[in-house]
Amino acid sequence: MFTKSVYKTREAIQYVRNPFIPVGEMERSLKESDYKDVSHLTDNEKTNLAVYDSRWKKVIEARAEMEVELLDAQASWGKAILLEQEDFDGLIRKVNATVTLFLRDKWKEGQDEILYNTGKENSFNKELDIAIEKIEKYLKPYLS
Repeated sequence: MFTKSVYKTREAIQYVRNPFIPVGEMERSLKESDYKDVSHLTDNEKTNLAVYDSRWKKVIEARAEMEVELLDAQASWGKAILLEQEDFDGLIRKVNATVTLFLRDKWKEGQDEILYNTGKENSFNKELDIAIEKIEKYLKPYLS
């Protein structure tokens, strides 16, 4: 079901945005990373690269599932569903770009609410909620 894959993608995004990185996750991510020629990076940079790479893989998996479900939704309910989920797609790209900037040390002031999920008052969380509500509103007549 398309809505379930949207929720799964949202949860994967929130996992990427978790500001807390436990030591075990750092160690596991570093062990599993397959980066070559990163000797020029500091230990902190290597750790961040490995952790965010590991976390982003969950988004890739969820997003791939969402794409398959989106094709089914389009076949069932028409092309309009593509327009309804564009905002959500844009937010996924926004998180990806922000993580990339962070990892390349090109961090800009004001991007912390995109990179870090700091709670309900977080402006990016509100954007995510609005984008998902747009999809839910479109699909509601088809799912009732």
